[in-house]
Amino acid sequence: MLDEHIDTPRQLLPALRESLEESLATHPVLRALEESVFIRQGDYWTIRYQGEVAILKATRGLDCLCYLLRHPARDVHVSELLATPIGLPVLAFFQDDAPILDSQAKTEYKRQIDELRKDLEEAERFNDSYRVAKARSEMDAIVEQLAAAVGLGGRDRRASSHAERARSTVTKRIKEATKRIGKVMPALGRHFAARIKTGYFCSYNPHPDRPVTWKV
Repeated sequence: MLDEHIDTPRQLLPALRESLEESLATHPVLRALEESVFIRQGDYWTIRYQGEVAILKATRGLDCLCYLLRHPARDVHVSELLATPIGLPVLAFFQDDAPILDSQAKTEYKRQIDELRKDLEEAERFNDSYRVAKARSEMDAIVEQLAAAVGLGGRDRRASSHAERARSTVTKRIKEATKRIGKVMPALGRHFAARIKTGYFCSYNPHPDRPVTWKV
């Protein structure tokens, strides 16, 4: 039997466990212990590594880790990680002294905010707590992005002065998520600590002689 570590209210455990069992039944390939799993199901992540299973409450740091696992050995700029998981426009941190958001990105932000507001209003009318929480979480992510890009009075911030802020934010998220995983899955915590690089560019670099196959 797999060891199981839970970071979630007890009343949700049966449903999450049933969902995981259904996934294992629907996708037999997941039964192989050599294949590791990093899958989001609603507000929780199901993680499996070397025979251990953990269910963790979703955080932006876990989103960042999953994005890196999807793109092994690729250098991912921190602006791309800040835009996960809902497809926000990537901030223009590459161009010194350029506006962080161009006009096209601002238009995309406005479109997403309008859609989320409508979705939130509809979810509240139907008392759909999951959709309400999801819409608010995505709106919070957009507000965070806008705060990095627009200053007082709506003036554009310049990219050069915020690249370091983005690096610091992403690094903190990834390290906190790795530490949290390490508390319940020490082997995976050590693996991520050794194989994930942070900085202006972040990457997941599995050992060339002992690659890990991730189901994400």
